[in-house]
Amino acid sequence: MVSSGLLSAVRSLPGDVAAWTRADQLTLADWRAVASNVFLFGLVLGMAGTIDPRSFWARVREGKAVALGILCQFALLPLLGFAVVRAFDLDPTAGVTLLITTTSPGGGFSGLLCFLCNADLALSVAMTSASTVLAMALIPLNVLIYIRRTYGVAVELPWAGLATTVGVVVVAVALGLVLAARRPRWKGALNRAGTVCGVLNIAVAGASSSASEQPFWEQPPLFMVAVGLPCLAGLVTAFVLAKVVLRVPPPQAVAICIECCYQNTALAITVALSVFKEDAGYAVGVPLLYGIAEPLVIGPFCLLAWRMGWTYAPRGVGLCAWLWGNFQPEEGPEGAPAGALESGPGSPAANGGSPKGPAGSLVGDSAAAAGPKGGGSPGETE
Repeated sequence: MVSSGLLSAVRSLPGDVAAWTRADQLTLADWRAVASNVFLFGLVLGMAGTIDPRSFWARVREGKAVALGILCQFALLPLLGFAVVRAFDLDPTAGVTLLITTTSPGGGFSGLLCFLCNADLALSVAMTSASTVLAMALIPLNVLIYIRRTYGVAVELPWAGLATTVGVVVVAVALGLVLAARRPRWKGALNRAGTVCGVLNIAVAGASSSASEQPFWEQPPLFMVAVGLPCLAGLVTAFVLAKVVLRVPPPQAVAICIECCYQNTALAITVALSVFKEDAGYAVGVPLLYGIAEPLVIGPFCLLAWRMGWTYAPRGVGLCAWLWGNFQPEEGPEGAPAGALESGPGSPAANGGSPKGPAGSLVGDSAAAAGPKGGGSPGETE
């Protein structure tokens, strides 16, 4: 009865709406977009559900690190992209696509990297929330400043997709923070699910990129260097601004660097396909090359940051413990770091950190000696 009633209701809809509701009207790209948003929701929910909500609000109240991160995302990296376009005299197709790439922050993917390398995840989530909302205004502004005035090319942005991303991220962050506060025992399951969703989302993005056979590997080496240069220059400049000039805590500086240079290449590919229909193969190669440059730049930097003691993971833990252990801090009642947990043979500190799940803070080598934070069992807030 329910099924027949639903079918009757669908048939009674106007033609366009009824056609839209039919599954056979959806293209493979539509299904990929739906899957990407579902996995993005799971990823951001898992990351937000892992952090201490007090840490999130502490970063928001402090303001300095979030403001610097937003400045790096929407001012520094687009400016560096523009400088590369000018310095290497890129043609309009490559130049426009690179500028679109450098003006599109990476969303939840950058949070996954901060999570894995034990940078400040609370700051990453706060920056993701702010940049996702601001993107609706600042991406078009950068398009106007750098593309329309440089090349005179009209770029039609996927407004529906941008609005959907904003809604997905905002709802996921809010729900994750609520669950972290009210269901602390769920943190382990949430962040494991978030990690799986992040991997699946990367797979969807990779499948979307590889759907077009683009010979980007046939481009000259200098062209590849030019496309990847904003990523490297953005990371170095953001680190100098964060750690040297403003002297933010090292784990926050690492998070700012990752957030600055990790971009939403999927959005850039979408724009490239819509703007350069006749030269799409060449245009799509630019964000693909940038996407290859990201792990080549960010990966070694994260390893260096760990070995230098710039992340929450102690330098003394093994590589696997650093990558899979969770050393995110818990905030005390007044925003100060909570007291040390008792250490013991079964504690996270003794085991090189807990699996990517709720655990106390281990900040630098001194924390390694003190043991993990918090009282009671891992997964409970204090």
